[in-house]
Amino acid sequence: MAGAVLVVLFLGRGQPGILAALALALAIQLVLAPWAVFDLGFRLSYLAVAGLGLILTPLYRPLARAPAGVRWILGGVLATLAAQAAILPLLLDAFGRVSLLSPVANLLALPLAAVFVPLGFLKLMGLGLVAPGLELTGRALLGVAEAFAGAPALTWGAIGPSGFALYYLALAALVLALWGRLPRRRAAAVVFLAAALALLPRAFPVLEVWQLDVGEGNATLLRAPGEVEVLLDAGPGWAAGRVLRALRALGVDDLDLLVLTHPDRDHAGAAPEIPRAHPVGAVLTSPEYPEDDPALVAARLSGVPHLVAAYGDRVRLGPLVLEVWHPRVPAPPGDNAKSLVVRARWRGRAVLVLGDLPRRFEDGLPALPADVLVASHHGAENGTGEAILKKARPRVVLVGVGRNPFGHPSPETIRRILASGARVHRTDLEGAIRVRLGPGWGSR
Repeated sequence: MAGAVLVVLFLGRGQPGILAALALALAIQLVLAPWAVFDLGFRLSYLAVAGLGLILTPLYRPLARAPAGVRWILGGVLATLAAQAAILPLLLDAFGRVSLLSPVANLLALPLAAVFVPLGFLKLMGLGLVAPGLELTGRALLGVAEAFAGAPALTWGAIGPSGFALYYLALAALVLALWGRLPRRRAAAVVFLAAALALLPRAFPVLEVWQLDVGEGNATLLRAPGEVEVLLDAGPGWAAGRVLRALRALGVDDLDLLVLTHPDRDHAGAAPEIPRAHPVGAVLTSPEYPEDDPALVAARLSGVPHLVAAYGDRVRLGPLVLEVWHPRVPAPPGDNAKSLVVRARWRGRAVLVLGDLPRRFEDGLPALPADVLVASHHGAENGTGEAILKKARPRVVLVGVGRNPFGHPSPETIRRILASGARVHRTDLEGAIRVRLGPGWGSR
């Protein structure tokens, strides 16, 4: 932008405004590097400066006659609010949080940045004498960022295209009102309409079933109205970061329950990281789950209660009821044979999670009607047999699977599922999968 302004001044065309300089810089950059539009930093930078031009300018005018100290403090706060108003949904979508004390942080950071940027240009031009000052101001900027990193924050999950459209529709109405181009009542009506449309889906409660993409492993997230959130298995250890990012993107602040079907690493490997990163109400396992397993050790260190459940036990979490239908006590030998089978029921809808249950144990299960079934053992041939498909009669079968040397999912298992009339969705082909279940009329 500075270069664009200097060129225009050199040509004798007068000094362009901030928005004109921004548009010229944008045009030049898009010609030189059009792929930059896919970069988050690119979008944040241009939108933040646009916010300064469109929002800060009319807000700052009343401060023109205020004392210098007042202008500096209020101007800094308004500048932060204007820039963040323009980029707020991008920040929340990408990072899941925005510090509520960022205006204060920026008041400290802006003077440092005003020194740091010119020193950086001088250093780039070969003037090594400025290096100590550059390092000092750089460390000071990092210190401000670290000091405010733990401040209270506005948290949110991933934002879809409709969310972005509604937010910027409301913001555009407010900007037009600030510039006197739209009557305030009409602007308020647009903001109200956008907010109503954004909140409308919350008026229709649904049970969300997420099969998270954790490669060759399993992690199933249930989200019921009333902010009831349950994670069944957590995937392999290498996918811990992926699971935590998914929970953050979905706006999951805490888990009411973490269910570990059995201690195999592809189901519980990432479980130790969950209570370290999120508050967890309790961890639920079978009676055979080893007490020295890293997941239970991490839960104890985090003060998370350990619940034990076996055949016929039920756990009620508000509107969501979890039923355990395997194993019986005493459990048969083998980790997979001891795997929990859990059915979650909500307002006539049901989700059945089989863990790694071998097919030979399906005859011992009662009829368990379910709308959604999470296939056993990543679609292995020795699981998800005809018996459980007849007892559950699912409409959708989810398969948590990734690249593996075992041939999962088995073509024979997929054939059985399709023959039962259910649809199959696989994380290795589709990534994370979401199923939304509205209230049902029948009981399941």
